[in-house]
Amino acid sequence: MLAVYSGTGNSQFVARLLEEELCSVNQDDVLGVVFPVHAWGVPKGFEEWLAPIYGQRRWTYVYLVMTCGSEAGYCERTFPFPFHAAFSVVMPNTYVGLPFFYTDGRRLEQRKVDALAPRLREIASTVQRWEDKIDVKRGIAPWLMTYRIRPFFARHLALPKHIHIENDLCTGCGRCIDVCPQHNISLQGGIIQHADACNLCLGCYHNCPHHAIWVGPYGKGKGQKSLCKK
Repeated sequence: MLAVYSGTGNSQFVARLLEEELCSVNQDDVLGVVFPVHAWGVPKGFEEWLAPIYGQRRWTYVYLVMTCGSEAGYCERTFPFPFHAAFSVVMPNTYVGLPFFYTDGRRLEQRKVDALAPRLREIASTVQRWEDKIDVKRGIAPWLMTYRIRPFFARHLALPKHIHIENDLCTGCGRCIDVCPQHNISLQGGIIQHADACNLCLGCYHNCPHHAIWVGPYGKGKGQKSLCKK
């Protein structure tokens, strides 16, 4: 079984390609979990989403595939359930909510996507052998990022108050409602509303066809990623 938690579309894209690599493998007792790294850890609310999947059966082998813009820190150490292997996969950058955080240029985006095939073949080979392995790009100061910066991000930045809607640009198409992994967005009186379960995945931001959503306080006017959307 392959369980996929995806906001912007990066993890969904990776899962689709990985499934093709693993199509000949009997995965009845194998659980793969594909999800994005949020501030060097698992997304806020992720444990509640995953708990029913873990409760379905006793999985013989569990592996994690974590998508990130550049690095994952000690993300797998924040994963709330037992697992046997963990891998990071670099994908187009999505976080734009702070100064000096931008989406990748088109060429860099394309290079990351082009590098996926050999990386996923490598991961699939390990999974097929049921190996215990940690293959994660840590980045600089991973302990600091995961255990100091991440709690600050979750407490102060991963909040719905930082999502802003340009009502004069919003057409009420409902695209943001469809892509939200938290089922946190609704259309009320013709106006998009974010409830309290937002974890700032930015799926709504990157998938809005009219760029009517931006992320404050420093995200206004920044670009959307162009590849691997939902």
